[in-house]
Amino acid sequence: MAWYLVFHILGVIIWIGGLMDLTRLVGYHVKEEVFVQARLSNMEFRMYWFVATPGMVLAVVMGIFLFFKGGGVPVYFGGPSSWFIMKFLLAMGLILIHFVFGRFLMDLKMQPRQMNPARFKILHGLTGLMVVGIIIMVFVKPF
Repeated sequence: MAWYLVFHILGVIIWIGGLMDLTRLVGYHVKEEVFVQARLSNMEFRMYWFVATPGMVLAVVMGIFLFFKGGGVPVYFGGPSSWFIMKFLLAMGLILIHFVFGRFLMDLKMQPRQMNPARFKILHGLTGLMVVGIIIMVFVKPF
């Protein structure tokens, strides 16, 4: 059980670290020259697919294992508590941000000059706020 938690936390750290780095890096990408943008696109592609996405998969899979505790019976069989529902919704929001950002990366590669860097700053801020919300839900359990 403890190993599921260890790998869940490692996945979250890798995933969120990748997303936070990428959203910040892409904000600078838009302002660079065309020849630099091509190199940055390749770096961003590799970071998204080989760092952030595996981190997300690890976090989600280990989170599912934690939820079911490996025995097939949900931890919250009697009904999940409010803090867990909120944490789950915030995690779903992070997954949505991950895929929206992936779409933005594809658009950025095709049309780098037409992307607004404010989009990436908003995603960066939303990612940070959701992570803070999840940490509060897990450790403070305000509901």
